[in-house]
Amino acid sequence: MTGNEPRRAAVPPVAESPATFGGRLRLARTRAGVSLGRLAELVRYSKGHLGNVEAGAKQPSADLAKRLEGVLGLRGELVSMVPASAAGPSAGSAPSGLGDQWTLRLAADGHLEFTARDPSEQDSTVAWSVGAPISAPPPGGMAVFGGLLAEARRMGQVLPPAAMIQLLVPQANTVRAAALAAAGRDREDGFRLAARLVEYIGWMAQESGDDRAAAWWTDQSVALARAAGDEELVTYALVRHAELALYQENFADVLAYAQRAQTPRASRRLRELATQREAQGYALAGDETAALGALDRARELAATAECGIPLGSSAPGNMAFVTAWTLHELGRYREAADALAVEYANVSPDSHRVRARFGARLALSTACLDELEAACAIAEPVLAVINGVDSATARADLRSLYRALNRVRGHPRVRGLLPSFAEALRSAKTRTRR
Repeated sequence: MTGNEPRRAAVPPVAESPATFGGRLRLARTRAGVSLGRLAELVRYSKGHLGNVEAGAKQPSADLAKRLEGVLGLRGELVSMVPASAAGPSAGSAPSGLGDQWTLRLAADGHLEFTARDPSEQDSTVAWSVGAPISAPPPGGMAVFGGLLAEARRMGQVLPPAAMIQLLVPQANTVRAAALAAAGRDREDGFRLAARLVEYIGWMAQESGDDRAAAWWTDQSVALARAAGDEELVTYALVRHAELALYQENFADVLAYAQRAQTPRASRRLRELATQREAQGYALAGDETAALGALDRARELAATAECGIPLGSSAPGNMAFVTAWTLHELGRYREAADALAVEYANVSPDSHRVRARFGARLALSTACLDELEAACAIAEPVLAVINGVDSATARADLRSLYRALNRVRGHPRVRGLLPSFAEALRSAKTRTRR
């Protein structure tokens, strides 16, 4: 039994199973001794949604039924009760012989175990080892992984964060396993790369709207960075925690983390990033003098900061973006828009994620200037790509922009754009509930 499996309670068998999905789910849950809240955490659906499913007020999806069976140890009882309308088309189902549910277990030593199971058939589970623990690479062999981080950052500009996380977790595990088997410089290089991959996974988790997962991955990157002797990345984790607090509007934590990161041993680039977060924290607190002073210090550091391995996402560390963010929070909307407009125009059309973040923020400052036509023109391409890149941070700005535009919904251009806002934000809520 693993730590995620519920403890099974000794419940007497019943003579007849309930005839409804909700009734059968409730029976299985109580037999397993699992509370509704705990079950919601395990299957990553909301407690309210599961309560409605048990009560028959909501129709279960095939995805939910499969997750519930995996947690409760069932074998097709719930999946078979999902209405055909909720089961989805059969065209995309797994080919016969591959199973309907796949699990890939990643061990710390690089050992992988693949399991496939078809919940519609009895005794159909198969499992096999994908590979033995990774042995030590030849001297200099870690260099083969060198392009992973750059490629991940490139792909992360286009693909949604959920796809990036699925791609990167096995890669990070493989690099970590190779580092464990290596020695000397190869070992350090391997752990350093694994730490940066894991840190980027944390950023993707934040972009998906899961701050708890983002914090967890960030802390995992710290452990790997320490194994590599990379104090730069250990300290950078404080900057990441400051950014998480920023989007939770907790200025006290933003300032605490940002100031802790400004150690004498940190590089100028890292101190610049920490000072940027400090400026944003003071702006949230409404302290204009301190915020502008921190911005000045960040600019001075940026002028002489050395270039190193990229840390985090490109948007939060961009000086123009941070300046615009800070000025907007201080109510200086014209300066905020001017600070970002030139930078936004120079962002590559292929960098969809950065363009979404920059565009959402620029449109927000422009709307606060009552330049509604311009704000709508900037927002339109952001709304066109937001569901594809699935950026929770850009959506936070879009929500603020929606509220600002909704107050002038009588404007013809605004009225025509509001349905697109509603669709983008409704899609985000659907993913959050799941």
